[in-house]
Amino acid sequence: MTGRGSLTSPEYAARPLYRAYFLAFFSSLAAFFSLGVLAGAFLVSFFWFMPLLIARSFAEFDQAASAATWMLWMPKKKVCSFFNCVTLAFDALGYAWQRTHMGITRMRLLTLLSLLLATHVAIAAPVEKPLSFTIDGTEFAGSLIFDDAKPASRAMLLVPNWMGINEANLRQAREIAARGYTVYVVDMYGKDVRPTNMEEAGKAAGALKAATEAMRARINAALVTLLGQTHTPVSIESTGAIGFCLGGTVVLELARSGARLPAVVSFHGGLGTGAKASADALHSKVLVLHGADDPYVPKAEVDAFEVEMREAKADWQLVSFGGAVHSFTDVDANMKGQAEYNETVARRAYGMMDDFFAETLD
Repeated sequence: MTGRGSLTSPEYAARPLYRAYFLAFFSSLAAFFSLGVLAGAFLVSFFWFMPLLIARSFAEFDQAASAATWMLWMPKKKVCSFFNCVTLAFDALGYAWQRTHMGITRMRLLTLLSLLLATHVAIAAPVEKPLSFTIDGTEFAGSLIFDDAKPASRAMLLVPNWMGINEANLRQAREIAARGYTVYVVDMYGKDVRPTNMEEAGKAAGALKAATEAMRARINAALVTLLGQTHTPVSIESTGAIGFCLGGTVVLELARSGARLPAVVSFHGGLGTGAKASADALHSKVLVLHGADDPYVPKAEVDAFEVEMREAKADWQLVSFGGAVHSFTDVDANMKGQAEYNETVARRAYGMMDDFFAETLD
């Protein structure tokens, strides 16, 4: 077959340099899959081939194929998650395949599909490993989320809301890890306590809040566990702590306990305590992200917290978001006027967290 678009056509025969690129790319791809030791050679060929592919995409692949090409680079810019971007790229390619009048030959589409496959190998997916600690015979089973190909420069303890370790809270943790953190999702209840409804969560959270010293012991043990694990490198200077609702209360108690981590962030957390911070014990910088209309954290509690921070001579900030109530980062919260997701406020709060950790963590 010598028609337009085939490798034996005059179009391709007249382009020996283009065919050389093709052969180099696919040879490197085959070597990479057959021998892991040749991964470096594959990456060299991959990035050598990329400028040519992008240049040709604008000239001949038309909008759909160009979109597919650029989708591959979006995860690096955090425009979307890797898997979402690949899905969008395949959608674009499928559309181009059907719309033959765009002038996109199937050979070229197959080239892009090969590129998608290669990128899937080159960009590592996040890894999750169980990570536990034990206190008085009770195991607290959390989850460590990290990038094993390119470890994040910063790490955090993440204490979830009163529902504890569940799929929704793990999903939130994965999204935060994708912002450039190693994340240890902390189990504060013990592995045998997994609330399935608000009543069970209320009982578990109430018992924990009534035992301040036990709460502090658990979250400090989690910090030691994160620093001591061997899955991915973590240092105290590059580690912070964040918490949501009950978790926000927990990370504030971690700071009050004298832990020497650089910074903590509380998202719509309770601010009261049974053991106030003292100037000689509070070493962490504190950021509180609070819903101004949160019915579960009344003004008197906020005022008392501010007095406590001033008396402890803390480095602290409290941001009060107008119109926001409790659980403003929780996408599943839908109790109007009480606990309700607020997309705008959540986006701003996460941005403030990133800026705060960029300033305070090495």
